[in-house]
Amino acid sequence: MVEGDKSGQAPKPRPAPARAGLLRPLVVVAVATIALVSVATAAVWIARDPAPPTYATGSPEAAYASVVDAMQRHDQAAAMKMVSARGQLEGMVVGELMACSNGDTCTLTVNGSQTSGDSATLDVTMRMTFGAGFGSSTYTSYQTVGLIRVDGVWQIDTLTIRGK
Repeated sequence: MVEGDKSGQAPKPRPAPARAGLLRPLVVVAVATIALVSVATAAVWIARDPAPPTYATGSPEAAYASVVDAMQRHDQAAAMKMVSARGQLEGMVVGELMACSNGDTCTLTVNGSQTSGDSATLDVTMRMTFGAGFGSSTYTSYQTVGLIRVDGVWQIDTLTIRGK
């Protein structure tokens, strides 16, 4: 019994202070953080390079894509089999193809093509990326690629770097 209490009953304990005022801001911050992380993750996935295009088997575009693929695998011998004798003599063809093997990723986009008999011309954009994330850098090359068909197989004959 507490002094001065005349009811004869023990005093009731005081209720704990309500914490609803603190809980609501924490929930809001947690939901906002989850939403921000979700949006950032979605943005990264959307900004990624699309899947490489596929080209019809036996086409000039497929031949060029095969050369670039071989260079990315650092298989210069396989790549050079797909370059004509004239193209192998031209340092620009070999040098630019080898540059693709220096990047961490190398993607090509064929913007247009013209075929006439056993010769074809491709308008190509090659993009090499070095590193990943915020420390990455990109080199873009705009090319006109001349191909010839030798014994039914397309080979790179000329490669010209040009402005945009």
